[in-house]
Amino acid sequence: MTAPTSYDVGKRLADNDPPQWLVQSLEFFSRLIGQPKNDGELETIERKLFASAKYLQDWLQLYTRLERYGFEIPICVDQTTQDVEELLQFLAKQLAHSTNGDPRRKLCASVCVEGYRLLHDDRLEPHSPQPSHCDRTRAAG
Repeated sequence: MTAPTSYDVGKRLADNDPPQWLVQSLEFFSRLIGQPKNDGELETIERKLFASAKYLQDWLQLYTRLERYGFEIPICVDQTTQDVEELLQFLAKQLAHSTNGDPRRKLCASVCVEGYRLLHDDRLEPHSPQPSHCDRTRAAG
């Protein structure tokens, strides 16, 4: 069986001939989605994001300590500290609930859902697009 083209996937999402912008978008993202599964960079993106956010959180505490000694700390440090905490909680959930550790699946689903939403007047219904759309998008890569 031949892998579907971006046009084929777009046609399934659009339920007819897809607009050119959809085909171009699918082609652009298929390069990322179609990366080999054994690409270590793809499999560790969320882990690297978590480690980077943790690193930032640890070092932002330095500014809190300096404030005790009379140093003036910009408001953005407090806001960033709160935002990093929220990001860490989000990433921890993503890592804990990852079914296969393959972020290509989430990217693929996001591309298909966004294309479908734009084509169908912002209407998303349960189970649309179907998982097969995502499989075809991945295969087209």
